[in-house]
Amino acid sequence: MLSLILTAVYLTFPLMIAGILHMIVVKTNFLPALTRPIHVRWFGANKTWRGVVLMPLFGVIGVYGTLAVYPWQELLSVRFPEEFPFPFVLGLSLGFAYVLFELPNSFLKRRMGVQPGAAATRYKGVFFMLDHLDSALGCCFVYFFVLSVPVTTILITLAIAPTIHVVVNFFLWAIGVRKAKF
Repeated sequence: MLSLILTAVYLTFPLMIAGILHMIVVKTNFLPALTRPIHVRWFGANKTWRGVVLMPLFGVIGVYGTLAVYPWQELLSVRFPEEFPFPFVLGLSLGFAYVLFELPNSFLKRRMGVQPGAAATRYKGVFFMLDHLDSALGCCFVYFFVLSVPVTTILITLAIAPTIHVVVNFFLWAIGVRKAKF
């Protein structure tokens, strides 16, 4: 069981790294020319082309960063292959899935009248979970189809990903990178 939990945490590391890098870009307004919304009416002003362009690149950094620093690789049930181009392609795929799987949640919230960046007032619990699970779900599809990660490991990853997401968001808020705690 420890191996499954460590593997699930390992699978979230590239997402954490990519998400943190993206929040720093948002905070510093890096590449402002790319802050054009994908589609304001459908997804709101916060879903921009900058995220579409940068998140796949940050996914690559996340995969290579995870390979470089993750200390317990011998305990894992799944590992990222290290031979080029696999980590590069995996990182691009994870970053793209991260962005793509956030869009349906944003679309639903815009249909309900929730302002971009705001929390839903109706179905708060559902949207809180979606806000903290959507990108992980997309990345788990990548892991399942690209790395053949077992369903049990995928389910454990999906179970712990929202908690990790909340902790990282709180940390980013505490150091002034994020506006909202969660």
